[in-house]
Order: sequence, then structure tokens, then C-alpha cells
Amino acid sequence: VVFVTHQGQLLTMGGGRAGQLGHGPSVQNSSKPLIVNSGDLRADDFIISAVAGASHTVACTRKEWGKSVCSGAEKAINRVYAFGGNAHGQLGLGAGYASSQMVDVPRLVACGLGKRTLTRPLEPDCAHCDKVDAGAHHTLALAHGGLVFVWGSNQYGQLGDDGNATIRHEPSMIVALRKEFVTDIAAGDMHNVVVTSAGDIWSWGRGSEGQLGHGTLSHEKMPRLLTR
Repeated sequence: VVFVTHQGQLLTMGGGRAGQLGHGPSVQNSSKPLIVNSGDLRADDFIISAVAGASHTVACTRKEWGKSVCSGAEKAINRVYAFGGNAHGQLGLGAGYASSQMVDVPRLVACGLGKRTLTRPLEPDCAHCDKVDAGAHHTLALAHGGLVFVWGSNQYGQLGDDGNATIRHEPSMIVALRKEFVTDIAAGDMHNVVVTSAGDIWSWGRGSEGQLGHGTLSHEKMPRLLTR
């Protein structure tokens, strides 16, 4: 279990054998809430939201005015941290952690989401993360400006990239939704649903119980618009 206080503190409790409590190897479980203050977390970080997947935890700080690590420009962005199980890349910590099955203290995922590269020319330059949600083994994030990012397992198409990757170890923008202005996101165990400013609903991922709402029990590897 993870929650955030009005003072911006991050607390966890319960089982933590995959490191999802964020207190290092000495704390495998806790029957009472413990403040997380280890790893890359800074003393002045003010956590505003946190979510838990099956074995991982992701937290976001409030916006801070500072220098972008992507461009060096002055802008207001926040920080995203993750810890816990990483067998499916759900922490989003990059190739350097690809062989790490678990990370038991918070590590910095991103200081703002997105970074343009030659292979990702459409990505924004470090957009503020408005919201994050966690599936069982993947993570979904909403960037300022209505863009959606995802990382982790793609077993049932959760990454929304038409099955091009098995796992993604770092945040990647869902290109299929770049022209939609997404205002809210939600991650199920192995599927995702987003809502746009136009009131449209898109879903993708595992659909074997009808959770995608398309009138079938099929999985969807790309975001699909719900018809009314």
C-alpha cells in the first residue's frame, strides 16, 4: 500500500519482497506506514501522487522551476520516481537497469517526460507529468499538453505500439494518440483507458474479459476508439 500526506511525504506499508516499499533490502514487509526517504529522493521533494502496481510503486513530485535536464532551458517540471519489481521494465529506469529484477529504493525515472532523439523526433522536450497510473507490470503517464507515455510489459499490447516491443525500459510516447488531447488516464492490470478533451474514450491491451469495451474479447495492440 502506498499513500501521500498533505506535507508531501511518501509512505508505504504491507508486503515488500520485490522492493516496492522503497526502504532497501532490510525491510521486506511492514505492518505500519513508513516514510520513504531513501534512494534518489531529495530532502525537499514534495510528493503529490503515488500509485502501486502488482510489485512496483511510482511517485510524482509537484512542479518546480528549474533547469531542464533535457534542454538546459528554464521551465517548470516535476520529477517521477519508481521502485520495486522491474522484471518487465515497469520502473522505466532505462537500459542500465534492464538486468535488475528489482530496485528496492526510489530511483529517478524522469525529470519531466520525453526527450527528442533521432529515433523519437515527435517526443516533447521534457513535459511536466500531470498524472501517473500503474498496471500489473506496466506504467502509464499523462504529460502536460495531453500526451501519453507508457513503459513496461507489452504482453497484451499495453504499450500501444502495435506489438513492436516486448518490453520498454523507459518512458515512450504513444504516437497513435499524439493528435488527441488526453485529459485523463487509467491503467488496469494489463490494459489502459484514456479520455480526451473531446470526450472520446480510447482503450487497448488485454480484452479477454471485455474490459476494453469494444464488443469483443480480443486484445488490442493499438489504442482503439470506443464507438457509441
